[in-house]
Amino acid sequence: MALTETWLSHDNDKHILHDLVPLGYKMLQVSRSSGRRGGVVALIFKSNLKGKSVKTHSFDQLQHMHCTMVFTDTCLDLFVVYRPPPLRANGLKTSGFFDDWSIFLDAQILKSWDIPITGDFNLHLDVPNNPDAMRFNNLLDVHGLKQHVNEPTHMLGHTLDLIIARDLSRLLCDAVAVVDPGLTDSRGNYSGDHFAIFASLNFNKPSRHRKTVTFRKYASINHTDFRTDIWTALKTCLPHDDAASLVEIYTRACSDTIELHAPLITKVVTIRPDTAWYTKELWLAKTLRRKFERCWRKTGLAAHLALDKVQ
Repeated sequence: MALTETWLSHDNDKHILHDLVPLGYKMLQVSRSSGRRGGVVALIFKSNLKGKSVKTHSFDQLQHMHCTMVFTDTCLDLFVVYRPPPLRANGLKTSGFFDDWSIFLDAQILKSWDIPITGDFNLHLDVPNNPDAMRFNNLLDVHGLKQHVNEPTHMLGHTLDLIIARDLSRLLCDAVAVVDPGLTDSRGNYSGDHFAIFASLNFNKPSRHRKTVTFRKYASINHTDFRTDIWTALKTCLPHDDAASLVEIYTRACSDTIELHAPLITKVVTIRPDTAWYTKELWLAKTLRRKFERCWRKTGLAAHLALDKVQ
C-alpha cells in the first residue's frame, strides 16, 4: 500500500507508526529532504516480501521513494511520488517539476524490469486540453510509459493520483479501481479529499515463512495408564542408598514414561500474522449473525431475515 502526504516523521511519530502498521507488515517512508513538515511518502507491505528502500537522487520539486521489491519469480522497482502543488509560499513552479520529472524518467527507463510509479502528481489529467496534462502525457509516451487511472481521484472531480507502468508491461492484470474510502474524524467530517486506488499486480505471491517446531501432546495422556506406568518404573529404584543415583533413576523413569505416552513430535508450520483486528466482540457478532442466517434459511420468515440484516 503506497501512501502520500502522511505528515509523519521517524522521530516524533513513533507511536503513530506503531499503531498504523499491522502485525506482520513493514513500513518504509521517506521524508522531505528540506526538513520541512508535510509531504512524506510511504509504503506498507507484508513482512514476507523482500523490500528495501534505495537511496536515489533527490529533486527540488519532486518527492519520491524508490523501493526494490523481490517476489518469487520476479523483481521490480516501485516508486511512490508526491509532487507538491506550486504555490507562491513554496516558490515551486510547474516548469521546474517537468525538468525534474524528465530527468527522473530518463534514469529509470533504461532498466530491463518493471518500474511501476504511483502517487499524487497534482495535475488535472482529466482535462485533455490542459497544457500541463498534455505535456505530462507526452513525456510518458516518449519514455514508453502508460497512465492507467481514468477516473476522478479527488473530491473536486479531478484525476490527480496516478498509476504508471511500461506501455507493453503485463504487470497490471485488471483494470484500476478508484474507491472512496469514506474516512471521517470523530465528528463525522471527511478527513481526506483523495480517493483510494486499487490495482492487482500480476506476480506469484511469495511463500510464507516456515519453521520447525517440536511439541508433545500432554492433553492426550491417559492419566490412569500414566500413573500405573510411572509407579511401575519408580518401584525399581526404591529403596536406594545413593541420593545422586536415586535422582538419576527417577529422572530417567519419568522421561521414559513421558516419551511412551506423549512422544516428541517434530513438525514444520507456516507462520501467519496474527489478526489483531479480529476481536472477541467481532467473533461474537459474527456468530450471532450466522445464527440469524440459519434461522432465516430454515424458516424463511421475514422477521429472521430482518434480524440477519440488522446484525
